[in-house]
Amino acid sequence: MTSLLDRLVGRLRGARKVVLLGVGNPLRGDDAVGPLFARRVRKFKPSWVLVLDCGSNPENYTGSIRRFKPSHVVVVDAVEAGKPPGSIELYSEDELAGLTLDTHKPSLRLLATYIKESINSEFLLIGIQPKRLTYTFKASLSKPVRAALSRLEEDFKELFRRLELEQGCHHRCQQDLGAYDE
Repeated sequence: MTSLLDRLVGRLRGARKVVLLGVGNPLRGDDAVGPLFARRVRKFKPSWVLVLDCGSNPENYTGSIRRFKPSHVVVVDAVEAGKPPGSIELYSEDELAGLTLDTHKPSLRLLATYIKESINSEFLLIGIQPKRLTYTFKASLSKPVRAALSRLEEDFKELFRRLELEQGCHHRCQQDLGAYDE
Protein backbone atom coordinates (compact mmCIF):
# COMPACT_ATOMS: atom_id res chain seq x y z
CA MET A 1 0.00 0.00 0.00
CA THR A 2 1.26 3.47 -0.89
CA SER A 3 2.03 5.77 2.04
CA LEU A 4 0.08 8.95 2.69
CA LEU A 5 3.21 10.96 1.94
CA ASP A 6 3.68 9.31 -1.46
CA ARG A 7 0.02 9.85 -2.33
CA LEU A 8 0.25 13.52 -1.32
CA VAL A 9 3.40 14.00 -3.40
CA GLY A 10 1.61 12.43 -6.36
CA ARG A 11 -1.52 14.56 -5.95
CA LEU A 12 0.37 17.83 -5.34
CA ARG A 13 3.12 17.35 -7.93
CA GLY A 14 3.14 20.46 -10.12
CA ALA A 15 1.06 22.50 -7.66
CA ARG A 16 1.62 26.23 -8.18
CA LYS A 17 -0.04 27.37 -4.96
CA VAL A 18 -1.65 25.34 -2.19
CA VAL A 19 -4.13 26.37 0.49
CA LEU A 20 -4.21 24.24 3.65
CA LEU A 21 -7.40 24.56 5.68
CA GLY A 22 -7.42 23.35 9.26
CA VAL A 23 -11.09 22.66 9.99
CA GLY A 24 -12.78 21.70 13.25
CA ASN A 25 -14.07 22.86 16.60
CA PRO A 26 -11.17 23.27 19.03
CA LEU A 27 -13.51 22.64 21.97
CA ARG A 28 -14.82 19.28 20.70
CA GLY A 29 -12.03 16.86 21.59
CA ASP A 30 -10.48 15.28 18.51
CA ASP A 31 -12.32 17.71 16.21
CA ALA A 32 -9.54 20.18 17.17
CA VAL A 33 -7.04 18.26 15.02
CA GLY A 34 -7.54 20.47 11.93
CA PRO A 35 -6.96 23.82 13.66
CA LEU A 36 -4.02 22.38 15.64
CA PHE A 37 -2.48 21.10 12.40
CA ALA A 38 -2.85 24.56 10.83
CA ARG A 39 -1.07 26.19 13.75
CA ARG A 40 1.80 23.71 13.58
CA VAL A 41 2.34 23.76 9.83
CA ARG A 42 2.40 27.58 9.69
CA LYS A 43 5.80 27.43 11.35
CA PHE A 44 7.50 25.68 8.42
CA LYS A 45 5.35 26.21 5.33
CA PRO A 46 6.90 27.47 2.07
CA SER A 47 5.85 30.79 0.54
CA TRP A 48 3.61 29.13 -2.06
CA VAL A 49 1.39 27.69 0.70
CA LEU A 50 -1.37 29.60 2.50
CA VAL A 51 -2.45 28.07 5.83
CA LEU A 52 -5.82 29.00 7.33
CA ASP A 53 -7.18 27.92 10.70
CA CYS A 54 -10.87 27.93 9.78
CA GLY A 55 -12.34 26.60 13.00
CA SER A 56 -15.81 25.19 12.31
CA ASN A 57 -16.57 27.63 9.48
CA PRO A 58 -14.36 27.03 6.43
CA GLU A 59 -16.97 28.70 4.21
CA ASN A 60 -16.01 32.03 5.80
CA TYR A 61 -12.57 31.78 4.17
CA THR A 62 -13.59 31.37 0.53
CA GLY A 63 -12.64 35.00 -0.23
CA SER A 64 -9.10 34.46 1.08
CA ILE A 65 -8.86 31.23 -0.88
CA ARG A 66 -10.07 32.91 -4.08
CA ARG A 67 -7.61 35.83 -3.72
CA PHE A 68 -4.67 33.42 -3.26
CA LYS A 69 -5.63 31.61 -6.53
CA PRO A 70 -4.48 28.12 -5.51
CA SER A 71 -4.14 25.17 -7.84
CA HIS A 72 -4.94 22.88 -4.88
CA VAL A 73 -6.90 23.17 -1.64
CA VAL A 74 -6.21 20.62 1.10
CA VAL A 75 -8.52 20.36 4.12
CA VAL A 76 -7.42 18.65 7.33
CA ASP A 77 -10.31 17.61 9.56
CA ALA A 78 -11.57 14.90 11.89
CA VAL A 79 -13.67 12.53 9.76
CA GLU A 80 -15.82 9.63 10.91
CA ALA A 81 -14.90 6.88 8.43
CA GLY A 82 -15.32 3.79 10.60
CA LYS A 83 -11.55 3.31 10.89
CA PRO A 84 -9.43 2.86 14.03
CA PRO A 85 -8.92 6.14 15.93
CA GLY A 86 -5.93 8.08 14.59
CA SER A 87 -6.18 6.59 11.09
CA ILE A 88 -5.31 9.11 8.38
CA GLU A 89 -6.95 8.91 4.97
CA LEU A 90 -6.69 11.04 1.82
CA TYR A 91 -9.90 11.71 -0.11
CA SER A 92 -10.63 13.49 -3.36
CA GLU A 93 -13.87 15.39 -3.86
CA ASP A 94 -15.38 12.33 -5.56
CA GLU A 95 -14.68 10.13 -2.53
CA LEU A 96 -16.56 12.25 0.03
CA ALA A 97 -19.96 10.63 -0.56
CA GLY A 98 -19.66 7.85 2.05
CA LEU A 99 -18.17 9.95 4.85
CA THR A 100 -19.83 11.54 7.86
CA LEU A 101 -19.09 15.23 7.39
CA ASP A 102 -22.11 16.69 9.15
CA THR A 103 -20.26 18.54 11.93
CA HIS A 104 -19.83 21.53 9.61
CA LYS A 105 -22.63 23.64 8.20
CA PRO A 106 -22.58 23.90 5.26
CA SER A 107 -20.89 20.58 4.65
CA LEU A 108 -17.41 19.99 3.33
CA ARG A 109 -19.01 18.39 0.26
CA LEU A 110 -20.55 21.74 -0.64
CA LEU A 111 -17.24 23.49 0.03
CA ALA A 112 -15.43 20.96 -2.19
CA THR A 113 -17.88 21.56 -5.03
CA TYR A 114 -17.54 25.33 -4.66
CA ILE A 115 -13.73 25.17 -4.66
CA LYS A 116 -13.63 22.93 -7.70
CA GLU A 117 -16.23 24.80 -9.76
CA SER A 118 -15.81 28.44 -8.67
CA ILE A 119 -12.13 28.65 -7.81
CA ASN A 120 -11.03 25.95 -10.27
CA SER A 121 -8.79 24.25 -7.69
CA GLU A 122 -8.32 20.59 -6.97
CA PHE A 123 -9.84 19.64 -3.59
CA LEU A 124 -8.31 17.09 -1.23
CA LEU A 125 -9.42 16.10 2.26
CA ILE A 126 -7.09 14.57 4.81
CA GLY A 127 -9.41 12.91 7.28
CA ILE A 128 -8.24 11.80 10.70
CA GLN A 129 -10.48 9.27 12.43
CA PRO A 130 -11.50 10.73 15.83
CA LYS A 131 -11.77 8.74 19.04
CA ARG A 132 -13.90 11.27 20.91
CA LEU A 133 -15.84 14.36 19.93
CA THR A 134 -17.01 15.54 23.34
CA TYR A 135 -17.00 19.18 24.37
CA THR A 136 -14.04 20.36 26.47
CA PHE A 137 -12.80 23.71 27.76
CA LYS A 138 -9.60 23.58 25.69
CA ALA A 139 -8.18 21.74 22.69
CA SER A 140 -7.65 18.20 23.99
CA LEU A 141 -6.81 15.36 21.62
CA SER A 142 -6.99 11.66 22.39
CA LYS A 143 -3.69 9.79 22.34
CA PRO A 144 -4.21 8.15 18.90
CA VAL A 145 -5.25 11.44 17.28
CA ARG A 146 -2.36 13.29 18.91
CA ALA A 147 0.00 10.67 17.42
CA ALA A 148 -1.69 11.06 14.01
CA LEU A 149 -1.21 14.83 14.19
CA SER A 150 2.52 14.36 14.82
CA ARG A 151 2.81 11.88 11.91
CA LEU A 152 0.96 14.27 9.61
CA GLU A 153 3.20 17.17 10.64
CA GLU A 154 6.31 15.11 9.80
CA ASP A 155 4.77 14.02 6.48
CA PHE A 156 4.14 17.66 5.55
CA LYS A 157 7.70 18.67 6.39
CA GLU A 158 8.93 16.00 4.00
CA LEU A 159 6.21 16.81 1.44
CA PHE A 160 7.27 20.46 1.33
CA ARG A 161 10.93 19.44 1.05
CA ARG A 162 10.22 17.13 -1.91
CA LEU A 163 7.94 19.60 -3.69
CA GLU A 164 10.42 22.45 -3.14
CA LEU A 165 13.13 20.34 -4.80
CA GLU A 166 10.84 19.56 -7.75
CA GLN A 167 9.67 23.15 -8.10
CA GLY A 168 13.22 24.45 -7.84
CA CYS A 169 14.28 22.14 -10.65
CA HIS A 170 11.23 23.12 -12.70
CA HIS A 171 11.94 26.84 -12.26
CA ARG A 172 15.65 26.42 -13.08
CA CYS A 173 14.79 24.40 -16.21
CA GLN A 174 12.29 27.06 -17.31
CA GLN A 175 14.95 29.76 -16.84
CA ASP A 176 17.46 27.71 -18.84
CA LEU A 177 14.95 27.21 -21.66
CA GLY A 178 14.09 30.91 -21.59
CA ALA A 179 17.71 31.75 -22.33
CA TYR A 180 17.37 29.99 -25.68
CA ASP A 181 14.31 31.99 -26.63
CA GLU A 182 16.22 35.27 -26.82
